[in-house]
Amino acid sequence: MSDLYHQTKAFEDRLIGSFKRSVASYEPLRSLLAYPASYRT
Repeated sequence: MSDLYHQTKAFEDRLIGSFKRSVASYEPLRSLLAYPASYRT
């Protein structure tokens, strides 16, 4: 049971790590997309 917990914890850490990386790389793209939207209104 404790082994499953550690596996799940490692999986969550990996998931969160990749999520943070994708968000970090997504941030400039989002601001780039947000610029025309704010320009239009």
